[in-house]
Amino acid sequence: MTFDERTLTWMRAAQTTHMQDECYLVRFVETGAIDAWGQPIMTNTETYSQCGLKLRRSWSGMGDAQVEMIDGELRLPSNTELSQIDHVRVIRRYGEDPAQELTFELAGEPKAGPTGILVDVRYRGRTGAV
Repeated sequence: MTFDERTLTWMRAAQTTHMQDECYLVRFVETGAIDAWGQPIMTNTETYSQCGLKLRRSWSGMGDAQVEMIDGELRLPSNTELSQIDHVRVIRRYGEDPAQELTFELAGEPKAGPTGILVDVRYRGRTGAV
């Protein structure tokens, strides 16, 4: 099914309007400098975004061993750019400040749809530090 530009614009606006959480996308970028071991020195930048966080836990197991795989799914506007090393700090849930910010790392490739992006996330902690 294909959508005309007017319909897609309306659908994307509706999707973003219904994202009830707020977050900062923490992007890691190279500074251009190299450390003593020859590795690029990274810095981070933060970009505000509306988002929708659905917490859910997924497990994978083999025999008696179980490994936690993901802790949730994050919905972002369709024009959001992400890379595998980025993190997300959720700063508001359902319009309220959480007791502490929730920090997540991306767990897998983002899935782009016509109205937004979905990405699985793994919990990193309750601190704003990355």
